Amino acid sequence: MSTETTNWAKQQRCGCPHVKAVLGELANWARPDGVCEFRKVSDIAFVTEISERTVQRALKKLEDPVSAGGLGLIRRIGRRRGDGGIAANGFELVGYIYPGDTLTPTPVSHSHPPRCQSVTYPVTSRRGRGCQSVTPNKDLDLENNTPLNPPKRGRKIRLAISDDWIVPALAELPDNAKACASQWPDGAYAAQAEAFSQYHRGTGQRRADWRALWAAWVIKNHEAVMRQARAGGAPAAQQASTGLAAKVEHAAAKSLETSRSADLHDALREALGAGVWASTIEPAALVFADDGLRVVAPTEFRREQIEARHMAAIHDGLRAIGVGVDWVVVECERAGKRRGRVA
Repeated sequence: MSTETTNWAKQQRCGCPHVKAVLGELANWARPDGVCEFRKVSDIAFVTEISERTVQRALKKLEDPVSAGGLGLIRRIGRRRGDGGIAANGFELVGYIYPGDTLTPTPVSHSHPPRCQSVTYPVTSRRGRGCQSVTPNKDLDLENNTPLNPPKRGRKIRLAISDDWIVPALAELPDNAKACASQWPDGAYAAQAEAFSQYHRGTGQRRADWRALWAAWVIKNHEAVMRQARAGGAPAAQQASTGLAAKVEHAAAKSLETSRSADLHDALREALGAGVWASTIEPAALVFADDGLRVVAPTEFRREQIEARHMAAIHDGLRAIGVGVDWVVVECERAGKRRGRVA
């Protein structure tokens, strides 16, 4: 047994715990010169607690050269008994340099490759049925910074609609959707686009192709838009046929808004985007008091939205218009009482 051979075995990359265990057992019984004269398969299987068949496969993997898909870390040594008969084979650790050898140059270790290189190591499956060659990081080629395992063909990544999503031009729609939208009255296309973006931002749904979904929306809502046009109704984002973008309720306190309120509305529309502002901030009243700001929401749901998501934007908007306040409070008009205060 030799500490040097055991340490050498620990530094080798085998790609499979079974193969590594067999190599470690051979190194544990090797002499300081790297030769293990005899070790039965059954003894190795008993120590490593794996089957004899698995030990035999691991020995073959360790012995086969790299060009044949193996590791090339051991070499069989023929042995003969004292009477001239053939004895069991021994094993030599290939690449191991024992301390007494001063002639063989020390090989360069690649057990820990640089991060910028793509070095191939052999690994096996969990069931131990054969081996395959992969890079140290199986998900990323560090040199090219590209995925090595791209998504399967035909599978698209689903993404949420972005805040800066822009409805495609009428000419870019498929033929069926273009034929429907071309019959709509002025303003209906933009109104439906606003309803579409607000609804999907509110639900947080993810889709692979938002343009295709918009085309389907146009076809689905065509009858409702035309029916509304024949009835003489103004096209509005709140009138989507799904009923999910119903008429927005405004706070009665909006009558108390001033020019400073209008300036703050403009700043918040620019910061949050027209869709988010129209669905959450615009229905609320921004009422300035002597030393603070009251944000009066029409419903409890709107109050919770503003208080949870947009308080930072309101403070930034106040700084943008040059108005200083000591406090900002968000109220629900229906509840008739203050529910929170932010200094």
